[in-house]
Amino acid sequence: MPDALTLTVTDITVETPHTRRLHVALGDTPFAYRAGQGVALGLHGQPERRPYSIACAPEVAEATGQLEFLLRVDATGRPGLHLDGVAPGARVDVEGPFGSLTLPDPLPDDPLVFIAGGTGITPLRAMMQAARLAGHTQPKPLVYSVRAAEDVAYADEWRAWATEGHGDVFLTVTRPPGWRPGTTLHRLSVETLEALVRAYPDAWYFVCGPPAFVDDVGVALSHAGVRTGRIRREGW
Repeated sequence: MPDALTLTVTDITVETPHTRRLHVALGDTPFAYRAGQGVALGLHGQPERRPYSIACAPEVAEATGQLEFLLRVDATGRPGLHLDGVAPGARVDVEGPFGSLTLPDPLPDDPLVFIAGGTGITPLRAMMQAARLAGHTQPKPLVYSVRAAEDVAYADEWRAWATEGHGDVFLTVTRPPGWRPGTTLHRLSVETLEALVRAYPDAWYFVCGPPAFVDDVGVALSHAGVRTGRIRREGW
């Protein structure tokens, strides 16, 4: 049995100045995973593969026949040598799934709070989709920290998420207009997290982003009174 599936890229589009949406066709290929899990991706036939969370719920992948990913790119728009030159029609190797940042099973009838830093939004988006599709009716607020407002991925979806009543969306921009290197960064504050815990004391909390961000948020949630078993986190 091969160690990876070889799938075809259907499209790659600009999401933000520093990210790209990548879709690969599953076709009739079975691929079972849980929302929040990821895979390792690389161009077909070359040895380097890097981990990426799957950006859509399994139900969405089945309905569309595609897996979706959010790729971080450099200043030239390139995702790295492992996917250098990736374009529609290219073949990629997909190894996985893996990861333990998933929704509880069975899904509890409690609020679900999602806290993302940067591209850590990717697995949380899949989990939010999965919870909604499963008929979860409790609040599902999102706290999303990015460097600049232009770095908000899936911005239209979050506007709709709040408008449709799934949960409030809170945005933190760490480098607002006028910020210069060497000046203070605006970070997700302890006070904000404490207020969130007061509003949702019985919620489950899901945290994903850079390791330092995840550690800091996890500590703040614990200090605010969230039980350890109700915090699920992953550094990315």
